[in-house]
Amino acid sequence: NYTVALPAMIATIAALIVARQIESESIDTYRLAREGKTLHIAQERLALSQIPVSAVMRNDVTTLTENTSLEDVLRIAGETSQATLPVVTTEGIFRGTIVTRDLLALLIRDKEVSPLINAFDICIPHAPTIRPDASLDVALDLMESEGVDEIPVTDGKPESRFLAIV
Repeated sequence: NYTVALPAMIATIAALIVARQIESESIDTYRLAREGKTLHIAQERLALSQIPVSAVMRNDVTTLTENTSLEDVLRIAGETSQATLPVVTTEGIFRGTIVTRDLLALLIRDKEVSPLINAFDICIPHAPTIRPDASLDVALDLMESEGVDEIPVTDGKPESRFLAIV
C-alpha cells in the first residue's frame, strides 16, 4: 500500500542518515574498525591504481648475463643497491632474478663448487614480472604476495625482453 510504503521509505532513509552521522561504520564492520582494520580502499591505493608502472620504472638497472660466474655475481651484488638482480641472455631476453639476500647461503657453501656455478644456475627462473602498462596497485599486490622488494618489467611475450625494474 502506497500510504504505508512511502512514509516507511522516508523514515528508513532518515534513520540511515542519522545513524551514519552518529557512527560511520555499519554493524558488520564496527568490530573490524575497533581493531584498526577497514574495508575501505585508501586514497593512496586508489591513486596507485591510476598510475602505470611505466611512469616509475627504472631503466638504469644492473643486470647479469646468464653465464656470469658466481664470483662476479657476488662482486656485483656487493656493489649495487638493488635488492633484485635480473638475469638476461646476451640478446636481452629475461631468464630470471637473483635476490641478493639469498646469496648469503652461497657464501657458506663449499668453495670448490663455486667455479662451476653461474648466474643462470642460481636465479629464480619463473620470477614474477610485470608489464609497463600495468598499474602500480597491481605491482604492489604482486610484490606483497611474492615477498619481494623489486619486480622486473618485461614486455610480457613468451620470450620476454627485460625492460626495467620497479
